[in-house]
Amino acid sequence: MKLPKINFFLEPFKELYFIFTYPVISKFYAPKKTILPSETKGTLVIVECWFQKNAYHSFWKSYLEKKGFKTELLSFTDMNEDFSVSAGKLSDLIKRKGLENFTLVGISAGALLCLYYLNNYDGWKKTNVFISIAGPLHGAWMALFISFTKKGRDLIPKSKFLKGLLSQDIPVNKMVTLSAAVDELVPLESSIIEGVPSYTIKAYGHNFFHLDHKETYDLIAKLSVRYSSSSKL
Repeated sequence: MKLPKINFFLEPFKELYFIFTYPVISKFYAPKKTILPSETKGTLVIVECWFQKNAYHSFWKSYLEKKGFKTELLSFTDMNEDFSVSAGKLSDLIKRKGLENFTLVGISAGALLCLYYLNNYDGWKKTNVFISIAGPLHGAWMALFISFTKKGRDLIPKSKFLKGLLSQDIPVNKMVTLSAAVDELVPLESSIIEGVPSYTIKAYGHNFFHLDHKETYDLIAKLSVRYSSSSKL
């Protein structure tokens, strides 16, 4: 995607803004609970996986709830924990909450956690569709900067973890990938899987794409309704 000259200089500052402000926002922001109607459009389970829970995702949880979706936001912040262990915890949470026939949304590294859950805990049977948001499905070299953590090392391209994860069969009719046209952390080719439906959104920046881009969440809502309807046929 070719950016206007002024955006070419301004967009990187947006990325820095989200990187450095989310810890402060997360500390002080307390989202208000949305009262859902008796009949909802469906259930969304959003999974984030980073060093700290990100309050910006809470804004979008509220946004999706106002659109009529029951929305669960689950955070996994132990970056030294194996993805397999985190996936087991995700499975336990889903069972505890009694969730079935839902849309599973994995954000960035959370997409890998979700894919491990789907492949190893019969998750495909419980979900209508899995939506990967800028997921480093083939790894990301920027993960070298967090290679002091277990998950960081697993995120490096061609890691043993990634090879094992992608060697398993993926039902392409139950997965969708969403990617930013320009992503400085997770290259476009890393966030898609051959045969899996993919959408590229005109957005600049990994963090901007999933923290402050309305089109991303509007598309999540549309895909959730579409796959929920098709699963009932």
